[in-house]
Amino acid sequence: MIERKKRVLIVDDDRAIHLATKYVLRGKYDCLSAYNGDEAMIVAQSQPVDVILLDIHMRHEGEGLAYVPRLREIDSDLDIIIVSANTEIDLASRAMKAGSSAYLLKEHSADQLIITIESVLSKREVVRENQHYVRDRSRVLEKNKIIGNSPAISQLMRDIEKVRRSRANVVILGDTGSGKELVARHIGAIGGHPFVAVDSATIMSSMAESILFGHEKGAFTGAQGQTKGLFEEAHGGTIYFDEIANMPLEIQAKLLRVIEEKEVTRLGSTKTIPLDFRVICATNKDLETQITEGKFKDDLYQRLSVITLRIPPLRERSEDIPALISHFFGRFRYENSARQLSDGAMEMLTRYSWPGNIRELSNLVANLCTMVVDREIVEVEDLPAKIRDHVYRGKEESVPLEAFNEADMDFYKYMHALEGKVLRDLYKAHGGNISQMSKSLRVSRSHLYSKLNAHGIQ
Repeated sequence: MIERKKRVLIVDDDRAIHLATKYVLRGKYDCLSAYNGDEAMIVAQSQPVDVILLDIHMRHEGEGLAYVPRLREIDSDLDIIIVSANTEIDLASRAMKAGSSAYLLKEHSADQLIITIESVLSKREVVRENQHYVRDRSRVLEKNKIIGNSPAISQLMRDIEKVRRSRANVVILGDTGSGKELVARHIGAIGGHPFVAVDSATIMSSMAESILFGHEKGAFTGAQGQTKGLFEEAHGGTIYFDEIANMPLEIQAKLLRVIEEKEVTRLGSTKTIPLDFRVICATNKDLETQITEGKFKDDLYQRLSVITLRIPPLRERSEDIPALISHFFGRFRYENSARQLSDGAMEMLTRYSWPGNIRELSNLVANLCTMVVDREIVEVEDLPAKIRDHVYRGKEESVPLEAFNEADMDFYKYMHALEGKVLRDLYKAHGGNISQMSKSLRVSRSHLYSKLNAHGIQ
């Protein structure tokens, strides 16, 4: 599904303003026009609008201000930027109290206009996500529950329950697609407190400090009103930084001060605002290595890593794969789509290495639900060629442990061979009794059968 461009409604009685604004925003946003408050109401009621650029004085003085609350009644999440030639400080204050998101002077530059729109949209996106999560927390967590009964996941769930009861900062380690944000949301699921998620890659922009710490009117070009930062939005709850290793060093230094002092100072202000929040961050990189390479601040790491949780990659808990597949079939299947895997297909997926982890598995099941129709069972031949080739190649490369020497040592092949030796010894010790082996190893019979078959143990 192609995501539509954000839609900007220009409301001004000057047609030249419409032409100039559309020229500046061309290619970035879809622009609509209205020439007074009544026309703006009609447009906003007839189609989705993301931002309104609203002139104050049109048919009569103050018309724009009068229509702000009326437009917000149509959509309470609507961002309205007041655009005016009036430089009165009181007018900007009245505009913000009426419900506008920002105040922009008409003699703005093209960059000022774009920065203002991007700022209110990025801020609104985070606030909307947070409001949705807090409002529907139970439903969201149920839909995105952590699936699995493997020892590693069982221990992770116990750790999550312990961490939830504290206010300590947390670092979550895990490969891409392993579910780091999901774990963070389960930790932050406390009552109705805020949970603000931040993609650290977005902190690369020139608006980073404004987004994180907020700003006062006049703090920078285009800052026409007072705006809260994301730390203020997280007051009383949790702020979550995804892939924290991607954050620039200069922003890391500012982040450290806020975490240490538990207070922020908005851009353009000297007043400190005391806050109460917990920081959870996630990364797929080794932060200690990043510190050694000068890419991450050691003192920030010490502040963040009060508690460290590691999410095991899917290849380390393949016994959870059948339950995950069943869960994803329940989410993605259509009326005539497949509903389950054949034994052969399931065995193949439990032996695949899953470099993309749970995200890759979820995408695969969604693909199968779309492509395998008018029959209930997914067969081996329905699986992607890269998975079949990977598993078959692994079978061919299975080497007895005794055949290894230091000259041709390969870690993963060696570990595969070591696993085979352990299974053969246990199979012999239990006299081929699979039930006893399953209980001894604390794995399911189906998973054990898959492992035995992978090593040619019949």
